[in-house]
Amino acid sequence: MDKLLHFLNTADVNSLTRIPGVTTPLAEGLIAGRPFNSVDECLQVKGMGKNILARIQTVVDANEPKPEEIALIPAEEEPILIEASQPAKETESDDKPSFGSRLGNALLTFLRALLRLILVILLIGGVGAAIYFGYPLLRERFIAPVEQNTARVTELENEVADLKIQLSEINQRVDEMNASIEAHTATLEKLESMQHTLETQLQCFS
Repeated sequence: MDKLLHFLNTADVNSLTRIPGVTTPLAEGLIAGRPFNSVDECLQVKGMGKNILARIQTVVDANEPKPEEIALIPAEEEPILIEASQPAKETESDDKPSFGSRLGNALLTFLRALLRLILVILLIGGVGAAIYFGYPLLRERFIAPVEQNTARVTELENEVADLKIQLSEINQRVDEMNASIEAHTATLEKLESMQHTLETQLQCFS
């Protein structure tokens, strides 16, 4: 186990990628996650699985050269490891979610979307019901009184306009009466003057 931990903490990218199933991003992730205090800590690296760790253990247990010497081994001299014939996709798929997990996530996403849709429909229905049942009450308590007041104000304005017309006519008649009174007053004054003149003449003849 110490040998495996030493390998994980010292191997370079080339040494790690020579192991089937260890991709370049995984090797870089292992290097970035160093130092590992235990072998299990390397499982926290993205893409690292127990199967890949078992292959690395096989390489170490098989007395492979030290990490600094692995890079010098030609590609054609690479030892055939257990499960080496298996495609890398199969290894990488070990860490992928299972079909049941993906189906569960899809179902959960669908249920969340359905719940949101139901909430939106309920909200729209509640608003519609509030408008449908609340509008008559709103009209009775607020809109109808305002309309009645508006109509009453309009009637009062019309009555005021009629009163102004009547007042204008009355003022005109008063002006005409004043003019007539003045004319009669002038006539009376003339008559009084004529009467005074006649009385004076009569006194002279007597």
